Amino acid sequence: MNMLELYRSHPDIIWENTKTGSPATAKHLAECMKRMEDFCCFSDFGDRQIDNFKPLDIKLWLKSLEQRGLCGASQNRYLAAVSRVFNYAIEYELMDKRSPVLKSHWRKPSAPRPLSYTPERVNQLIRFFRLSDAPWLADMAVLSVNTGMRLGEILMLDKGEAEVKTDEDGDRFIWLPETKNGDPRKVYLNQDAEAAVEALAAIKGYYSHRKFYDTWTEARRMVCGGDKNAVFHTFRHTAATKMANDLGINTELIGKVLGHRCSDTTAKYIKLNEKTQKDVARLMAG
Repeated sequence: MNMLELYRSHPDIIWENTKTGSPATAKHLAECMKRMEDFCCFSDFGDRQIDNFKPLDIKLWLKSLEQRGLCGASQNRYLAAVSRVFNYAIEYELMDKRSPVLKSHWRKPSAPRPLSYTPERVNQLIRFFRLSDAPWLADMAVLSVNTGMRLGEILMLDKGEAEVKTDEDGDRFIWLPETKNGDPRKVYLNQDAEAAVEALAAIKGYYSHRKFYDTWTEARRMVCGGDKNAVFHTFRHTAATKMANDLGINTELIGKVLGHRCSDTTAKYIKLNEKTQKDVARLMAG
């Protein structure tokens, strides 16, 4: 049995709650399946027989996640999903009692990602992308920093899984039928975001996984001083921080714009600057 056949056979059993025996939530199951798809797309892992993996294979795969900008905690979540598949194979005697996912592979928590980019850094990155072999990355960055859209949500446009619509007032928005938490969402566009969407639509089929990460690796070195925590997702944090500091929007509303179900998640995205904190202090005096 190869890896694809294995993890697709009984995902409900593989990722059930080991403490209670209850089924995994739909969200957790979907996340684990996506991580396994990623694992199987690396090298020939999907077609490889389950008893033909070595510790070095896991090491090389994790290295690729690191090069893509995933922090230690994110790598551990991927590793946890893969570990459950191997443990399932061992428990039900589908392979020898040996797992290549060793404890030594677990990543130590890394320094937290930068909560947001400065306006200067955003402009530097966009300029860098415009002149790179992946100029469409500049439009993706503009779209994310103006709307707070996730990378996966932006790519839904290229895949035809999302569409641009116009409401009764003539305002343009992106309709996302399903987001990360399973909810649909409207993402309204300002002038810059709409221009970015039009630019991306003009080159449909533009996205290249390899070019994306190769270009980001170079931007991280040339623009961000080699900071491994500089990733595309930080544009989303930057949008949330701008909403809070420059526009004075409250956390609950920011969460709705970003598509969060929980305000605690939104709070982690926002970095209040000193000016905003001083403004709050002055307002409290009244």
